[in-house]
Amino acid sequence: SPSPPTPQNSVAVMLSLVSSSLSFSSSPTEPCTYKTYPNKVAVGVNEGGVYYCNGPDYVESCKKVCLATEGCLSFETNKPPMDMLFVADGGAPGNCWIEKVAYEDFDPRLVPAVGTGGCHVFAACSDTHELDSACPTPGSANPMPTECFALPAFPYPPGVDPTVHDDVVEFWAGWNAGGCPSTPASEPFRNLIDETCSFTSPAIIDEQQFVCMRNTTDICMSM
Repeated sequence: SPSPPTPQNSVAVMLSLVSSSLSFSSSPTEPCTYKTYPNKVAVGVNEGGVYYCNGPDYVESCKKVCLATEGCLSFETNKPPMDMLFVADGGAPGNCWIEKVAYEDFDPRLVPAVGTGGCHVFAACSDTHELDSACPTPGSANPMPTECFALPAFPYPPGVDPTVHDDVVEFWAGWNAGGCPSTPASEPFRNLIDETCSFTSPAIIDEQQFVCMRNTTDICMSM
């Protein structure tokens, strides 16, 4: 007949059962992905900051910026043709925009339709993304990607407090209602970008050679 279990045998059996249970309950960590809303963007606001991410996979890099930003609920990216528009406008190219508002809560006054000219070019060239439930909570515990760097804060006029959400929204709602006015230098580029975010006149790219470089203070663009 079988011998009765000893204390040592009982412990061994228990450890074996626990080990077996753990091996069945474990599962691979789900990847942190995002849902994309094509050609949807809230022009302006960007309360989490504006960044430029180097490299072809700038959308994935921007996702990492969102993850490293406290309170990030969505992030927007724009396609390369917009870089030239921003630089011609006298600013720096930004392709990563961090929002502290979820896509479904965007103020409709800030969301243009796809088209050409005015605010429409922003919709043609931009997408909004939201993190899925497998992603960690955004915040400083997550590393900021080294291939992305922050652009200077927007210089709001007197009377607009950039720390007050309603002030910022009202400012950009007024700008959008006015057709998202641009400088004379950038207007030709805006009119050449069509509803697919392509240049309608490829010759403009051949004739204008843009070189972007980063130095210690800003982004330089020269022709």
